Amino acid sequence: MSNNAKCRKCKYGFGSGWCDYIGATNKRRPCPPGKECTVYEPLRGAKAKNRLPAPMPKADVEPEKKPWNVTAQINDQLTAMWQQGLTDYQISAETGLNHTTIGYWRRKHGLPTQRERRNAQSHG
Repeated sequence: MSNNAKCRKCKYGFGSGWCDYIGATNKRRPCPPGKECTVYEPLRGAKAKNRLPAPMPKADVEPEKKPWNVTAQINDQLTAMWQQGLTDYQISAETGLNHTTIGYWRRKHGLPTQRERRNAQSHG
């Protein structure tokens, strides 16, 4: 990409003199931009007709993500299993949910792992 007067007059240029040969042809430019450019093709006719469109600005706002929601029934079931002393992997096997999903749920509710829970009981 080059900001250069020659690129402003080229059909591969856009904006204020930037070369976008690769964007227009899906091929790497075989030369440096500017004075030494070998792929330069002058604009012919109306500029708007031949010139490549300027790239669209990126959106400042990311698309809204759907919240991760566990139904009250599943939440109660997971809580009961955790209180029985089952590990994330055991709860995963019982419910069919991925063990990382169980871990996410547990952390979201501020619950420790079973190992952390046992260590706290033996030291407390």
